[in-house]
Amino acid sequence: MLEPLTLTGRLALSDGSAPGAQPLVVTRRLPDGTRKTLPATTTTADGTFTITDTWPLGGTGTYEVSWPGSALYGQATATLGITVAKAQAELTLSGPKKAPAGKELQFSGALTSASRLPSSVLIEVFRTVTDRDGTETVQLPSIQAYGELTFGFTDTPQAGGEYTYTVKWSGGPAHLPAEDSHVVVVGGASD
Repeated sequence: MLEPLTLTGRLALSDGSAPGAQPLVVTRRLPDGTRKTLPATTTTADGTFTITDTWPLGGTGTYEVSWPGSALYGQATATLGITVAKAQAELTLSGPKKAPAGKELQFSGALTSASRLPSSVLIEVFRTVTDRDGTETVQLPSIQAYGELTFGFTDTPQAGGEYTYTVKWSGGPAHLPAEDSHVVVVGGASD
């Protein structure tokens, strides 16, 4: 997905012969139900044609190719189903590995993919603390990442324990969800 697809076909008359150069109408139907007529396509003299298109979403949809017919032949339509997998995205998070209680911790991260990502995304942030009292997870404020989709946030642990910070992106129409975690060991006041 988000990379050009090339489809080929041939328009032939009922006796198998080619009708020469003929205009075709190509319609793409996406998984969300939206339809789009693609730029005009014309067959070559032998009836073959090539369609190049960039599929914008993951999921199952169709291409429909129609020929309006001629004075001697009626209209013809062919449909091709297509399933496109969502692209992988990678979310990374980095920060300190150890810190004393009461110190502000700084974290940074980025969302990357081999295919084009949206211009802005919402990153959810969670903090899980494991100490002698057990384990507790809370959601911290979400972060809006823009442009190159890098982000940063801070947190100030007030007590000792193992702090696991997890960032999550829910994915989008063209990408799978992504997440990453980073562990910080926070020393207590007496450490």
